[in-house]
Amino acid sequence: MKNYRQQQLEDLISCAKVITRPPGRQMSLDRGSWRNDMELRAEHGDERFEVFLRRAEALPENFSIGLVWCPREDPERVCLIRCNGPHGDFTGDIPAPVPHFSHHIHLATEAAIAAGEKPERSASPTDRFGSFEEAIAFFIDRCNIAGYWKHFPQARLLPLYDKLGDHK
Repeated sequence: MKNYRQQQLEDLISCAKVITRPPGRQMSLDRGSWRNDMELRAEHGDERFEVFLRRAEALPENFSIGLVWCPREDPERVCLIRCNGPHGDFTGDIPAPVPHFSHHIHLATEAAIAAGEKPERSASPTDRFGSFEEAIAFFIDRCNIAGYWKHFPQARLLPLYDKLGDHK
């Protein structure tokens, strides 16, 4: 995998994006997880992205929503950000792995990529969302996805609350 600068990774997360292949109307069940996907492109430029939404059937609080960049010049895709519900072990900023500990965000780092590790290996706990639905709203806002309300109407007002300081 090619090395990328931290600012480049952040710019890819925050650049304006449009939906080129919308998510399915409903999530589909596959091997114990509800799943849905969509594809995006940068509003200005030709960068392509994939979004995955996963939610465990048995433990609905266990979910993952991620943005994957598909660089033109590198065959390896890069997961830039993942918003997760409480679930098991991982390495990162939390001192001890405790199952079902808290909601958290994984971000790709220049250091992890340079070390040949999973780009989004590091994670930090968050109070920015406390449910799958709130995570979708946070993710849409954080990743700057235009026209999302056509596919995620329940997420339409949640970022507004955050901007007003009423929702974290």
